Amino acid sequence: MNIDTMSVAVYAKGRELYDFGYYRDERMDLRQVNFGAANLRGHINIPIDLSTDHGNTSDFVRFVKILDEIIGDLRDGLLLVFDARVDAKQMLDRITERNMRYITTKRLNKSDEPWISS
Repeated sequence: MNIDTMSVAVYAKGRELYDFGYYRDERMDLRQVNFGAANLRGHINIPIDLSTDHGNTSDFVRFVKILDEIIGDLRDGLLLVFDARVDAKQMLDRITERNMRYITTKRLNKSDEPWISS
């Protein structure tokens, strides 16, 4: 299973669709909407959750909402894939409590860079 989120700047008049702010670029003047998707991987690639949220919502908040919406429908032993912005104890505890596995990137310490580059 793969979970991912994205943000887009929009030019919309309906206030309920967006919030001002673009936290990655510190552009508080942009109207933003966040999207999230969870899909089964492998040979089927079926989306099982598609959601939107107001702009300026962190990836961690979006991932937790998506996981909470779908975790009851997932089977034990499932492998979840996500990026390092969500690598937090709260998220990992929810996954391991259900006997699921995960793969994520991990930011290394600055002190690890010399031996990795060599």
